[in-house]
Amino acid sequence: MNYKKKKIFKLDDIEEENFSVFALVSQAKDYKLSWHLNKLLCIDLQKDKNYICKGKTFFSRYKISESEKYGSLTLTSNNSGKGYLEASQKNINYFLTTGNILESNEKEELVKKINTISEVLFAFELDLKNTRVLNNINHND
Repeated sequence: MNYKKKKIFKLDDIEEENFSVFALVSQAKDYKLSWHLNKLLCIDLQKDKNYICKGKTFFSRYKISESEKYGSLTLTSNNSGKGYLEASQKNINYFLTTGNILESNEKEELVKKINTISEVLFAFELDLKNTRVLNNINHND
């Protein structure tokens, strides 16, 4: 028998992500929260097609393709009523992803601004190296 030698491919180190993910704790409806974010950040988040996970669970999503400061922005609900997008983060209601690389002072400024919204109980940046949330959130799809 003629066997071919198995090829093994090694991945290079994964580059640092070129986006940021922020967690928002808020009991506000998605449309109301997006309205507040639009007003505060001078952006235009609009209802987008729902994010479909595992073919049957739908998560609401608001999106803007391009903003001057943040690039693309996506607000995604973590709870669909049938389950969580990221089950290990059940206390988080929404994820906000930015499409631009933000400096740490820009991230801090964004979090401070979001925390001024009366409907937001708490907002913070997720540490992308220590969370699985990237497996479920894709701001480019």
